[in-house]
Amino acid sequence: MAVLLAGTYLMRRRIAFSVGGALREWRAERKERRLAVADTHPDEQPTDEFPVPVPRAKPELEPTQEPRPVLEPAEIAAGSAVAYAISLAALRGTGLVGPGAEGVARAILVELLTGIDFPAEVVMPHGLARRLLGDAVTAKHPALVVLDSVRDVVTHVEVEIVRRTGEREGLGGHKDLPWLFVMAAPGEAAEALDRAITAGAESLVLGVMVDRWPYGITCAVDTDGTITHLEGKDAPPWVGHRIPTLTLNQAMSTLFP
Repeated sequence: MAVLLAGTYLMRRRIAFSVGGALREWRAERKERRLAVADTHPDEQPTDEFPVPVPRAKPELEPTQEPRPVLEPAEIAAGSAVAYAISLAALRGTGLVGPGAEGVARAILVELLTGIDFPAEVVMPHGLARRLLGDAVTAKHPALVVLDSVRDVVTHVEVEIVRRTGEREGLGGHKDLPWLFVMAAPGEAAEALDRAITAGAESLVLGVMVDRWPYGITCAVDTDGTITHLEGKDAPPWVGHRIPTLTLNQAMSTLFP
């Protein structure tokens, strides 16, 4: 599965990367852009106007240039809910709301557990796990960590950041380090969860919430996964696009064929 990097950054190349490598390359491009701005415009502060790794770059246009179409993740990785999740959650997480929120979250979770070609782990509180997986929440899966509460999830992420930072420094990079997807309905723990996700950005930590998420992008979806509204300063123009959904029965047949 591959996604293309996007944003308003100065891009030296556009090639397809594995999803696992895409965000790492994007972070490197962001740092390069900041250095370039500092060198050419010392008094200008670099900004991250649209730093989400979406499928097609949106370079600055000259007056004579025609706008280039923006591809949705499904055009790069057909039928992939995870491609949308990564693009929307790349900076400070994303929140899913609306009648299709649980169906989309369930599709993301099941795809992470069964249908991706890069290493990933999922951590979530028991309450949300039961909403998405029903009685199957008690089944063990090597890539799924289910904890008692959102506070426990925050603690788990904080410990993982320390561990991953040590591994990264020891190995000299992110190679073979699995992504950590944090899924939760945060409630009163939202601020603490945001701090943990933000702190884990360089350790491949991403947050996908089943609730409004004021710290990043909130995505409203209809029952069939159609995006009806996007809220947040980095939100891409994807209203009308459809993210895959799964019912509980569909999820069970995929997880336990």
